[in-house]
Amino acid sequence: KEMYVNAVNPPVIDSATFTNVPRNIPVYVPCGTKTDYETAILWDQFTNIIDRPAIILQVNNTVLGRVDTIQAYTCENDTVIIAAVPKSCYYFVAWDDDSTSNPRTFVLSRDTTFTAVFDSIIIALKDTIICYNTPATVTVSSNVPSAVYQWYSSLTDLTPFHTGSSYTTSNLTSDSTFYIDILGSDYCINGEIIRQSVTVTVYDSLIGGSIVEVDPYCYNSIHPTIEYFGEELPIGGSGNYSYQWQSSIDSAKTWTEIGTGKQTYTLSGELEHKTTLYRRVVTDKYGCGTVFSDTLTVHPVPTISAKLTEICPGVTTQVFPNRDGRWESSDSNIVDIIDSSTIVGKTPGTAKLTFYDSLAGSCSAPLSIIVTAFPDPEEITGDKVVCEGKEVVLSNTTPGGVWTHNNDNISIITQTNAPDKATVTLKGEKVGKSFVTYTVANGNGLCKSKRTFRLKIIDNTLPKVIIGIKR
Repeated sequence: KEMYVNAVNPPVIDSATFTNVPRNIPVYVPCGTKTDYETAILWDQFTNIIDRPAIILQVNNTVLGRVDTIQAYTCENDTVIIAAVPKSCYYFVAWDDDSTSNPRTFVLSRDTTFTAVFDSIIIALKDTIICYNTPATVTVSSNVPSAVYQWYSSLTDLTPFHTGSSYTTSNLTSDSTFYIDILGSDYCINGEIIRQSVTVTVYDSLIGGSIVEVDPYCYNSIHPTIEYFGEELPIGGSGNYSYQWQSSIDSAKTWTEIGTGKQTYTLSGELEHKTTLYRRVVTDKYGCGTVFSDTLTVHPVPTISAKLTEICPGVTTQVFPNRDGRWESSDSNIVDIIDSSTIVGKTPGTAKLTFYDSLAGSCSAPLSIIVTAFPDPEEITGDKVVCEGKEVVLSNTTPGGVWTHNNDNISIITQTNAPDKATVTLKGEKVGKSFVTYTVANGNGLCKSKRTFRLKIIDNTLPKVIIGIKR
């Protein structure tokens, strides 16, 4: 129960006026008349005379903040202004009637209670990862309504470099950390005022790597079908890649896709006749771009030939590589190099010639050259004189030779030997001298040696005998 009295002067009452009214109920009287009522007869029996509305200010937790009166109630001015003041590390959420006005202005017409609600400041930031040499956008939020965020380069900087709920960096090439606070509020960790931080992690620069240690590379016929590339892995970016292989046969003017999905590529017979460029295309699956490996030049094995592969000492022959390069002999005492296209036999034996591509030193091709010794036939045996019109048999113990003579007018070959007998029959045709030659050659017929035999053809008639008488 409560009583309201509007009279400025306390009305006259007697003992029966408020017979059953408790004397401790609130008695509201006009502003400024409390003393008059407290001293008036019989009114002085009431113990709770109030001449102005009461205002009760409280908080949800005194550790978090307080409520200050900026403008108090007076009889002349019933407008009251109050303010919720959070302590460090906390912020004002709202009044218990959900009003967020702060300071709060109102007209006090009756007893009123206001409770200020405070809470800890929570700043929401998320570390981020970006690709090398790209910008990052960092966003901040909190539970503080209409917060103004200030950005700093360090914990101790006094002047913010940016204000706002998000910040976009320039292109970054290294990790960066930024510090944020809320204007007019203090963010705390374990009760300590501190700026919240966010870190931008920058992936390393994406590098395509190498595909072999040696460039150019030779498509070695020893391994004609399988040769794996991929000796140096790509690095940087997110570390999660996809692969594409490309080749070019026109000095990198155009590239053709030849394989996908694998870090390595298996060569096959496509390199047999032409120089080919290879590269591995590396694409970062996180989106950090696409790069190329070092380009690998792969040459086909050189094609070489020789006019003769079996020669004699002192005999030269031509060699024919299909590109520029150099020759090496395994034994220059057997076969020596005269120039890029000529070799000479020196002594009997077999030497290995190797041609090295001038563009790719690892590209080589072998060629065996046999140097055959000159044959050494025995001397021709037989009669050295034959009568005109008669035959003579000559022979040689070295088989496989060829008989010839120098003058059909003097002698003719009437019968030659079988290949394994080395004999010849000649018939003297006319008085004179005939030179008979027996020539022996090696397997390819280039290295020849001969023996010469001088045959004398004499008159076949008997000498005339003159008989005279001595007188």
